[in-house]
Amino acid sequence: MYNKFMLIASVLSATLAIAAPAVTTASNASPKAKTGKPAAKAGVLFEKPPAAIKSSDELLAHFQEIDKRLNGLSARYIQSVKLAEAGISRTAEGTVDYRRPSLLRLEYLKPEKQTIIVDDKKAVWVYRKDLNQVIQSRLDDLVKSDPAMDNLMALDGYSKLLANYDVSFDPKTQTAVLRPKAKNSGITFLRMKLAGPERFPVETDLVAPNLEVKTILKNLRFNPALDPKRFRFSPPKGAEVYQDFKMPALSGLKK
Repeated sequence: MYNKFMLIASVLSATLAIAAPAVTTASNASPKAKTGKPAAKAGVLFEKPPAAIKSSDELLAHFQEIDKRLNGLSARYIQSVKLAEAGISRTAEGTVDYRRPSLLRLEYLKPEKQTIIVDDKKAVWVYRKDLNQVIQSRLDDLVKSDPAMDNLMALDGYSKLLANYDVSFDPKTQTAVLRPKAKNSGITFLRMKLAGPERFPVETDLVAPNLEVKTILKNLRFNPALDPKRFRFSPPKGAEVYQDFKMPALSGLKK
């Protein structure tokens, strides 16, 4: 599947930018391919690089092939977040590990060292190392509280997302623009640029009222052997822990 986990990171990053200050002042085996799917190989998705995508239909078919072959990935990323009305603009750099179906680990290296983990119970853990502070939330709660995020947060493949968006594709730039069919989605559009021999979406722009998030992936490694322990988290001794924290909905950031 496409790096939809980075959309989760985008939402978490944007909501945390608003929510975190309020919190601060408040006092083992590699994944197996399912039957009927091509065997996933470490390092590559396709034995033969796919041809350039020429249309939205070909884009859908390409994403369906990625769905079949991608069991996980690791990458470095650069992500910029802008919240106009809140006056927040920041750029973060770090690493990301994803393991199918829904395990996620982000290590923010700049500007603030922090770790974000989505574990096998879909709990979201944010560890702010400099403050020795832990924020725990639920991925399902964010989806339920914000219908706009339902498709973006679903980690069960990309066809569902494309089915709910009007898709235009520019074969010259290998760029897709997705606009939600629902008028009250809370999202203006999602832009994705395919690149590399795998024609993988390495650049994404998520735009909503009052929110812009740009993510660039580098040094991609497909289907690496990721230890499930990397996606587990226990608050460090002495850490200040905020449990069941309710993050603001994306659709509410415009208010």
